[in-house]
Amino acid sequence: MTPNEKYNRRSQKLKQHLEGIRVIDLTAYLSGPYASMNLAAMGAEVIKIERPGVGDPCRWNPPFAGPHGVSFERKDDTDISILYLKRNRNKKSIFLDLQKEKGKDLLGRLIEKSDIVLENFTPGVMDRLGFSYERLAEINPRIIYCSISGHGQEGQFKTRSAFDLTVQATSGIMGLTGFQDGPPVRCGAWIGDMLSSLYSDIGILSALVSRERTGKGERIDVAMNDACFSVCTDEAMDLNISNGMPVRTGNRLSRLAPWNSYLAKDGYVVICVA
Repeated sequence: MTPNEKYNRRSQKLKQHLEGIRVIDLTAYLSGPYASMNLAAMGAEVIKIERPGVGDPCRWNPPFAGPHGVSFERKDDTDISILYLKRNRNKKSIFLDLQKEKGKDLLGRLIEKSDIVLENFTPGVMDRLGFSYERLAEINPRIIYCSISGHGQEGQFKTRSAFDLTVQATSGIMGLTGFQDGPPVRCGAWIGDMLSSLYSDIGILSALVSRERTGKGERIDVAMNDACFSVCTDEAMDLNISNGMPVRTGNRLSRLAPWNSYLAKDGYVVICVA
């Protein structure tokens, strides 16, 4: 049995908890596609909607894979972004021009027969396109409508653009990351994008359970900034600062020792004692 056959056999044994659930995915980049990727992994049918001629901008991010191997330059139309493939596996994809009535009509007909709409446009874009939650709830009262944005659907910062790096800064994560004598540092992983996607999945799964009782869908509003801030709340930042304690401590933890990475003969070793 080949490795692929073994993998497929294991995959077939996994429970498909969301089998029969259809997701309309209007998201791009990472915050959103990662959420719908997780839903697809749980068995949902995910239909990714992309703009004709452009698609998800992530399609143009290197590295690319194709008949000629892997390259950081896209040689021809057969080369596909590895990042795009990783974030959009197990999904279907169609191109719809939502600036035209035909595209809007097709999207509306899809939503009539779907369970979840997931989008990460700047707040207000979906309303201007004619796909506000209120209108979609009229089309399909059972629809679960999840929006991911930088700073939420309400408030003075709602239209402010956001990327993973900026929300790591505004949420306080970069203020906690790095060393005392150095600048604020971003986390190596794209946690702004991925945390907001995971919170979206939690909200969607909760809404599906609620719908079983009420028969109605609901609106879910996830802000990348809030998602990042939620993982900072365990740190007593105000208390540390008022007592003159550094907020950025590298790999050390001021209240526990030993708790650090230590240089050994053959490399670094991490020791944590609690």
